[in-house]
Amino acid sequence: MNAFLRFNSLSEAQLITIWQRIFDPIGIGKIARHDWEGLLDSLSRGSLTKDSTILSRMFEINMRTALERTKCIDQEEGELDMKRMQKMFKKRKIDVNVFN
Repeated sequence: MNAFLRFNSLSEAQLITIWQRIFDPIGIGKIARHDWEGLLDSLSRGSLTKDSTILSRMFEINMRTALERTKCIDQEEGELDMKRMQKMFKKRKIDVNVFN
């Protein structure tokens, strides 16, 4: 997976599918805030850093802002709407490559 992402050998559609499955592996459609925020933080710091860093926290904040701006996050529950996120990827309102 890392090699595919690093060398850009996947199409945009394939990347969207991969990130959808990373965020929502069993296809629930709505992801609780504590699950997707934790995932963003761990993705940004990688496997070598145990705790959050300033950079990982900033990445999480910037991604949360992008998701809120595109209305992928339910305002009341804080859940991430995977159908909406997929639509925003396809419309290029959110660049899927930001996650790489």
